[in-house]
Amino acid sequence: MLDTDSEEQRATGKVVVVTGASKGLGKQVALALAEEGANVAMLARTAADLEAARMEIINEVFAGGLSLSLFLSLSLSLSLSACV
Repeated sequence: MLDTDSEEQRATGKVVVVTGASKGLGKQVALALAEEGANVAMLARTAADLEAARMEIINEVFAGGLSLSLFLSLSLSLSLSACV
């Protein structure tokens, strides 16, 4: 059983990249990490959905971590380079 309160497992102050962050599980993971104080870099294929998800997380987690959203299409090497 994992000790979820241990210092090693806390997201506070860490930078975390979440793919598929505009909807579903990815969005919920980004929200949970932001609530834990992580600085979340959100990646998804649809820019409009991604921006809406980012704004929703910012509004829900007023004092949480920072949120950065980046459009990402794995088929475009240029978008991959921009994310790095």
